[in-house]
Amino acid sequence: MKGIFQHRRPDSESRKAFALTAEHAVSPGKGNDAAQPSRHLWTPPDAFRILSALSNNAVWLLIAPILALALTVLYIQISNPSYEIGAQVMVRFGQELAAPPTVSAQSRQQVVPISKRLEDTTAEVQIMKDPELVRLVVEDLGVDFFYAEPEPVTLLQKIKRALSHIVRDIKEGIRSFMVRIGVLPELSRKDRVILYLQSALSIEHVSRSDVIELKLKYPDPELGEEILRRFLKHYFEKREKIYRDDMISAFFAGEIEPIEQALKAAEDEYRATRESLRAWSVEDQRSLRVRRHEALSQELGDTLSAIASAKARLREIEEALARTPEFVPSLSSRHANPMRDQLELKLIDLELQLDSDKRRFGEKSQQVLGLMRKIEELKGRLATEPEIVQNEVVTKSNPLREALKKEKLDTELMISGSEVHAENLRAELAGLEQKLGELDGAGLALMRKLRDVERLRRKYERYQDGLDEARIASAISEANISNVVVIADPDGGVAPVKPRVFRLFVVAILFSLIAASGLILLIDSLRPKIRSNRDIVDQVGERTIVRAVAEKGRR
Repeated sequence: MKGIFQHRRPDSESRKAFALTAEHAVSPGKGNDAAQPSRHLWTPPDAFRILSALSNNAVWLLIAPILALALTVLYIQISNPSYEIGAQVMVRFGQELAAPPTVSAQSRQQVVPISKRLEDTTAEVQIMKDPELVRLVVEDLGVDFFYAEPEPVTLLQKIKRALSHIVRDIKEGIRSFMVRIGVLPELSRKDRVILYLQSALSIEHVSRSDVIELKLKYPDPELGEEILRRFLKHYFEKREKIYRDDMISAFFAGEIEPIEQALKAAEDEYRATRESLRAWSVEDQRSLRVRRHEALSQELGDTLSAIASAKARLREIEEALARTPEFVPSLSSRHANPMRDQLELKLIDLELQLDSDKRRFGEKSQQVLGLMRKIEELKGRLATEPEIVQNEVVTKSNPLREALKKEKLDTELMISGSEVHAENLRAELAGLEQKLGELDGAGLALMRKLRDVERLRRKYERYQDGLDEARIASAISEANISNVVVIADPDGGVAPVKPRVFRLFVVAILFSLIAASGLILLIDSLRPKIRSNRDIVDQVGERTIVRAVAEKGRR
């Protein structure tokens, strides 16, 4: 029996005995029992058996940690260390949130500052997480800045560089293959640097505070500090661009200058138009001229009415003269010419009226010129009349006829003077109407210029108010811009955060022991075992009764 179980040690059964009794054997009288299925015996995992298997392979348990430590050292030499560069910024109170300095003095109470809202800090975090900032940093420093490597000096550094290049080439080859088959997108060197920085940079809001913490994992701490400084620089520039809106101020400043120039030109035109209309306003001048126009119209109407009445009277005198005889009987054949006396009296009246009109209207007025023409005509007629009338017949002129002639002459003179006066009135009315038209045009132009001036002045005031509001908004934006300050400049740690040598060694030892133990137990579980009575029957035959007992004193 001992030769049968040479492939399996008895002690692996954990000092348990398997007995095959007669009822499990095949007897001649029970030929059908061989066809019956045998009972399988399940044994739970045995700790002593596991320890025995591990102790039998203790050499591998010692070799595995040594190999793991060697691979860990090789990994540490190949991989580049990663340093954590940290910086902190704080969202503080701005000018728009500060309480007036006189509040506490007036109320005699301590002023509690207004706390920043969580949304403000979250907004700053979102601005920092903008991918454009990383792209600006890469463009500012250049792609070669991130791919630059120091020259190796020692042999170990040369070996490390060669191994890192080999690993990098292998990664590049794998990536190129993945790009060709369409699994990964094709990226340029700049895109890879941007993706690397985005994954290496972490921005977090410190809970229950107004502090934002930035962490960058980079192989070189000095270069990482420079990258983080450039990142903060572009971040503050972006904040300034967001909060400081100069477009509105520039718009109002650009629009208000031409409006101011147009307003000045309109005011100059309005002033020149006012000066061209002299000291009086257009309405006063128009009012005076309208009243003068009405007076002249009334006077012209009266003159025309008087002319019509005089002409009617002249027709009546002519009819009376036609009916009245020229001479009537008289005792005297020699007497003074009464016509001459009447003409002289009329001449005196006209000269007196001429002196009065000269003082009233001036020597060049139409009334004076008309009276002078009448006086010349009257002097001419007076020169033709004799002083003494002599008749051979004892007759005399009809005094009624003479009176009618005198009245006719007066009427004709009145009609002539009235017609001249009417013409003068018409000319004056025409000139007055023309002046009124000019005044109306000047008034409309002046009103239009005044309306333009007022419109431009209102527009200038609106734009000035908009500029003032834009300046106020710019001042508030300046306060918002000053709300974020750097409280901790970028600083790289002295010790690298990756890889951590002690942790790697511990993990490598534990992982190697676990892997070696698992492999040993797997190999041990794959070896042949006797798990049931059927396995014994298959090994020794159906006619053999076997009792397997673990030997004591053997491992």
